[in-house]
Amino acid sequence: SSLEAYSNTIKITLTPYTTETPKLWLPGSYQADSGYGNNWTQSTAATLASEGFGNANFEGYVYFASAQAAPDNGFKFSSQPDWNGTNYGDDGSFSGILSTSGDNIGISAGYYRITANITIPTALSYNLTATEWGIAGNATTNGWDGMTPMTYNPTTKKWSIITTLTTQAAPDNGLKFKANGSWDINLGDNGADGSAEYGGTNIGTTAGTYLIELDLSNPRAYTYTLTAQ
Repeated sequence: SSLEAYSNTIKITLTPYTTETPKLWLPGSYQADSGYGNNWTQSTAATLASEGFGNANFEGYVYFASAQAAPDNGFKFSSQPDWNGTNYGDDGSFSGILSTSGDNIGISAGYYRITANITIPTALSYNLTATEWGIAGNATTNGWDGMTPMTYNPTTKKWSIITTLTTQAAPDNGLKFKANGSWDINLGDNGADGSAEYGGTNIGTTAGTYLIELDLSNPRAYTYTLTAQ
């Protein structure tokens, strides 16, 4: 016959973790006027996304319908969708340095590309770049050097334009999206799949009139559509 044997009991502690892309929430006094729910409410606030799990570089686009003057108004960065995490404001110098005990960050009206780095303790910084978006390329009326402006809709959170395009084949021809009439910030499509990447491949076109929409509301997951009219 066989005899059963038992080892000593060993306790194991399991700590769950997530590989979800980290976010920063931007609660502030801008929200109600700009299409982001109630003021100072993280759950509906605009967000920034990091480059990936374990990365502390964040980016996203946020619309501010009106100027927000610090210190009473403005916004902060939150590590959680509530006030129970780490909250970052300006360190008081208003030179792009963050502090966990900092002031509200004031801002002028506009549509901003916002970046932040919360690598502790080596870097706590943020940058605000106002942007106006449009299309450029030899498929458009203003060519590669010019820019045909798009219009922002705070309800849909998309930039759009209805315009006539010519037939142009990617990758050498077509169109791209660019900000502020410059190529410093531009978006193309590397996979011809409707996603928009910085410095991406030209977008090929077929002649006709199109509703063109650019959606930058999902941080680091930017998309566009060309819909024939």
